[in-house]
Amino acid sequence: NEFALSFQPNFVNNPGTLRFDIDGTRPFKSVYSDSNVWNADQWYHVAAVIDSTEGMMLFIDGIKQASTHPNTEATASVSNATVLGTWGEGVGRYFQGSLEDVRFSSAALYSSNFIPSCLDVTAEENTLGLWNFNEATGTIAYDSSGNGFDAILVSTHRSTADVCLDSVILSTSDPEIAPRNLWKVYPNPSRGNFHFTLQGEDLSQFDLIIYNSVGQIISSQHVIGNEVDVNISGEMSGIYFYRIVSEAGTLSGRLLKE
Repeated sequence: NEFALSFQPNFVNNPGTLRFDIDGTRPFKSVYSDSNVWNADQWYHVAAVIDSTEGMMLFIDGIKQASTHPNTEATASVSNATVLGTWGEGVGRYFQGSLEDVRFSSAALYSSNFIPSCLDVTAEENTLGLWNFNEATGTIAYDSSGNGFDAILVSTHRSTADVCLDSVILSTSDPEIAPRNLWKVYPNPSRGNFHFTLQGEDLSQFDLIIYNSVGQIISSQHVIGNEVDVNISGEMSGIYFYRIVSEAGTLSGRLLKE
């Protein structure tokens, strides 16, 4: 019951897709990405899940892929080393790309679409191992889960590239609209009630999505007008994130619930 997350070569079924597989014996227990096209110099968020009732699932950038498998058995404990960026101990089969924020969990975190966070992944109660790869030097990637599974870096090149930007305009169809319409969120911090308002009259509707630190959506609404109140008082204290989508583009930011 070992597992693998790898791209399919061009001489097998589903070439170019990303495959999540466990066991590795026939009949295969695998799920595949919808797309077999991947852009260079672009980050992708990947989540491979084994749910105790829904089986195996794969999410790309928070979107559940069509391919599923009914297997509900988790991977077994084995003596083999877990390796990243290469096909097991296969010489010459390396991933030509970058990795950031790799996490293993003892629970299925996702069962439906979610929004990946822009910040470093943090450990939770069910986190088995977490590697943020923020070390500037050295050959050790420290396990941020506190479980002591520090990794050894072999033949890697470090990068200072940002996975994504936080609290900035991520995209805009008209660069003149965003500066003239200033979003305000108050009070922030708050015990759960936040007021969003748009200063200006260019936009009359928008979509507002609130999600937690692992990208799970806790509130989503389409707003007619330029202001709205949001109540997340039923959620635990901590940092949450919002995404505002309008004709002008997309804006992301943080909320602090006390």
